Amino acid sequence: NIQIIPYKEYVTQYDVQLFNLQYLNDLNNYSNGWKTYISELCAQLCDTDAEISKSLIDLGNFDKTTPEELIERIADSDEFSRRGADSEHILAIVRHKNNKKIQNRIWRAQMQVFFPIIEFNRVNLIEKWFDEIQNSLMNENVKQYGVQIYDPYEVELGTLYYLTIHKIDADKFKLYIPDQADRNKINFLHTCRNQLAHMKCCSPEQIEN
Repeated sequence: NIQIIPYKEYVTQYDVQLFNLQYLNDLNNYSNGWKTYISELCAQLCDTDAEISKSLIDLGNFDKTTPEELIERIADSDEFSRRGADSEHILAIVRHKNNKKIQNRIWRAQMQVFFPIIEFNRVNLIEKWFDEIQNSLMNENVKQYGVQIYDPYEVELGTLYYLTIHKIDADKFKLYIPDQADRNKINFLHTCRNQLAHMKCCSPEQIEN
């Protein structure tokens, strides 16, 4: 009366992500933002292998070490030396040095977590400097994809960055934002968004900021 239960018919990547969140909830060494990212990252990397995902979380230091380095340590460990027979298993991918596939899994996690955060920050900046941006749109004939825009909320980060660094003349920018911290923030968000849009991952330092 022995019954075979196919693991993958009952456990999905989403289940592993929920397990990660529950497990991370009891840990105090990360902020809630980091916990959200780590849960998604480990689920994307490890797929349905919850045990490897937990080991990756336990290894820690996501804010100082790249996910590639952490998962390589697990792949090289004696504990999991026999794990990874399936060619799509993360340990097999690491051992075959398929860096492109590893990067793609990390990138998917970052797109899920950070792209909405970047957009949220863009909207916050537009709300804060709404009048200045609206004046720039009215006076500078600003176009995106060949179409002139008038609504500040339609201004993408690339356009926002362009307007803040280009001058009409020697003493006047197309868009002047007097707060240096916010100008730096626009530059930073623009850089991160460009990386993600071109399927490049953000570094731990960028994520921390």
